[in-house]
Amino acid sequence: MVITLTRENVQQTLENHRVVVIDFWATWCGPCKMFGPIFEQVAQAFAQVPQVAFCKTDIDSQQALAAHFGVKSVPTIVIIKDKQVVHNQAGGPDARSLSGMVNQALAG
Repeated sequence: MVITLTRENVQQTLENHRVVVIDFWATWCGPCKMFGPIFEQVAQAFAQVPQVAFCKTDIDSQQALAAHFGVKSVPTIVIIKDKQVVHNQAGGPDARSLSGMVNQALAG
C-alpha cells in the first residue's frame, strides 16, 4: 500500500517505519506519470516488509513538505532511514535500482 504523505501524517509515518520512501510528484509532470507504475510495483514487492513505508507526495498540494525535503524538480525520490535522509535523487529510477536503494537502507 502506498501512503499519501501530507504535513498532517508525516511525523506519524516517520515514527512508525524504519525506512520511508517518498515519491515527490505532480499531476502535470509527464515523467512522474511514467514513474508512477514503477513506484507502485516496487511498493508492492515490499508490501510484506512492515518496517518500510512507500509514500507519494503531490508537490502542489504539499509545498511546505516538498520544500522541507529540498525538492527542486519532479519526480524526486527521498529515502529516510531512522528519521534521517539517506538518499535524495531527482528523476525516477528503474524498478531494480529503486529496490536496491530500499534494500541498502534496510541493510545498513
